[in-house]
Amino acid sequence: MPLLKYLLLEYSKRIRKQLINKFKKENPQLEDDMINAYLDRFKEIKSNVDEPDIMKYSWKELEGTVDGYRSRKDKKTKGSAIKSKNKDEDEDLLYDKDGILVFKGYSKDKCIKLSSGYSFCIGSETEGRNMYSNYRKKSGGATPYFVFNTNLDKDDRYHVVVIYTFHDKPNVYSLTDAENDHNNEQAFNSFNELMNFFVEEDQFGNVPWDFKPTFLKNILVAEELDIYEMIDKDKLSVQGNTVTYDGNINLAGLDLTEMPDFTTLDE
Repeated sequence: MPLLKYLLLEYSKRIRKQLINKFKKENPQLEDDMINAYLDRFKEIKSNVDEPDIMKYSWKELEGTVDGYRSRKDKKTKGSAIKSKNKDEDEDLLYDKDGILVFKGYSKDKCIKLSSGYSFCIGSETEGRNMYSNYRKKSGGATPYFVFNTNLDKDDRYHVVVIYTFHDKPNVYSLTDAENDHNNEQAFNSFNELMNFFVEEDQFGNVPWDFKPTFLKNILVAEELDIYEMIDKDKLSVQGNTVTYDGNINLAGLDLTEMPDFTTLDE
């Protein structure tokens, strides 16, 4: 395990222990296993809740948030071929109405799954050719959304579009269609520009959808890069017990009981 990831894991364990102690003070009858189960579930859904900072939650608030999300999820309907590809984990199905499905590409594996049958570079299964991580690092966190219009034929280049949002550029969007042939990649400097794309004639003489999907306004949210995505492995150096990452790493405050054996860490 890389050193920086190891240290962050230790930090995460310490935070989890603090939360368990906090919640037990609120409710002494709570068991560690139950708290851990709720913390794990919250980690899975935090990008879809109003407050993603777990440290701000009381036990009642955490319990209500997790249980409430599960209740909403259970009401979702499935049936289309697109949704069946995601039947094992549909938290990322953000919109399902009038034949329009919106999925969030929240990970490389998810983008590979959503890109099945298409040539999107963030969905490549070839080692070394998948560009998900590269795209994510653009502008502090580029987040892809797959938008399927099942009202259109499969051979219509606009039956699926991938829209990117950018954390450090909140009013900028980019879009590519199902052909992904670089002939129709689009960049937009406002949400209104993005909406006009769907109702204006393109260079091929086609009008993509003939209506503006204004419901996307509250869906297209850019996810900030997390600490693991910020790590540049080329800046990490391990020589004996000396570790540097673009400067010295400070091990203080992580409650480590012993120094890790740096020489056995994976690259």
